[in-house]
Amino acid sequence: MPFVAAAAIIGGTLLQAKAESKEAKQAQKIANINARNLEVKADQEEEITREEIRDLNKEKRRQISRLRVLGGLAGIDAIGTPLLQAEEIAGEFSREKQFTAKGGRIRSFDLRTEAGLERFRGKQIRRASRFRTGTTIATGAFQAGSLLS
Repeated sequence: MPFVAAAAIIGGTLLQAKAESKEAKQAQKIANINARNLEVKADQEEEITREEIRDLNKEKRRQISRLRVLGGLAGIDAIGTPLLQAEEIAGEFSREKQFTAKGGRIRSFDLRTEAGLERFRGKQIRRASRFRTGTTIATGAFQAGSLLS
């Protein structure tokens, strides 16, 4: 009779160990999917930043052209005050572009860092599972062995 009980313990232990391993593998897959989604968001953030910079460049050109047209209609040369205004407009847009680019880089970096951490968490879950599985098997073997002795 102790042989049957020991076999049942060993069988149950192996099933539990397999379930733990499968659960950890699934958790790692989910972590990798989450990391990939974060990387896609980082790519999207970079594209949005590039679009915002393109829009700023268009707006700068539009405002400077408007200034030139209005000056030309009024018979004012593009020197002196109009030139200073154009320089000021260009400077403001340059600062805005730098601010936008830096913000986009920071958001993208944050998302990519979070993706790396998510992958690391998945690996750690898998590693911890191996220890748990080993502990489960050792405990089951000890219990089966104590029944047989």
